[in-house]
Amino acid sequence: MLALAALGFVLGVMPSMAAAGRASRLVALDAGSGTLVPIPGTRGAFRLTLHDVRPTALAFDDRPGLEQGVITVERMLDGLFVEGQPGPNAAIDAIVGDGELELMGVKLERPRYDRATATLRFRVQRLRQERRLGVGTRTDTVLPRAFGRTALFVDNCCATRQSVTVFNTSPLSIQVSVNNGPFSAIQGAFPGAWTPQSATFPFSLAPQQPNVLAYGTNLVAIVPTGAIAPVTVAIAVPSALNVTSLQLYVSLDGSGGVEWVLLNGGVFVSGSTAPAARLLARAGSA
Repeated sequence: MLALAALGFVLGVMPSMAAAGRASRLVALDAGSGTLVPIPGTRGAFRLTLHDVRPTALAFDDRPGLEQGVITVERMLDGLFVEGQPGPNAAIDAIVGDGELELMGVKLERPRYDRATATLRFRVQRLRQERRLGVGTRTDTVLPRAFGRTALFVDNCCATRQSVTVFNTSPLSIQVSVNNGPFSAIQGAFPGAWTPQSATFPFSLAPQQPNVLAYGTNLVAIVPTGAIAPVTVAIAVPSALNVTSLQLYVSLDGSGGVEWVLLNGGVFVSGSTAPAARLLARAGSA
């Protein structure tokens, strides 16, 4: 008879990927054309409007990372513009005049995106040009009011890149595998103080891969101490979900059955209602 094992998966927002030793994530977005209109009375400030914006962008790791993936414009903006954090810097690479390319560095602020019209608007502030690096070059410029095809390269997109911490709140030690990856051992919670033990897994925008969770359906296998075979559950992270802080609680009951509930910022996403109530009650008592 297996003892009740309650697990808590927490996808926490990481405020600084550099501090966590993970690669930054950059983004490249295409548009068919654009306009740049000066804001009266504010030096170096403009209203940038991009037209025919593709609904998805390419997100890729800064070195030494090796991953890339597709990200929706909505999710990109959610990751770029976080309350209490400064807006990101970006390079606007646009075709102007007779097909020439010009670059302009800006700080992005106040995004407004209309998916129906494929239009993306920002308030932008021109970045200062370092005098020792290219004064008078094509990067030391202000784009014209109207320009053609455009690529927007943004620094550190989605700096809130998630990681997945698996907490074992049961006194029973377990082994956990994510998407057919290698098993990771997690000791049982310390008796008395009831301190959960944990292991950490990455969360990626790219498709599922061994040892990495992602949007879509993830296979999580759990082997409690004393069990012969793993119990595998399919955990879906909806692609349209604006992930803030996900919690996934999973338990094995006495008969070997599986109970689980997925929350986002404490709000129910999916799971079984009755088992969810028991799981959350147990997690709260821990």
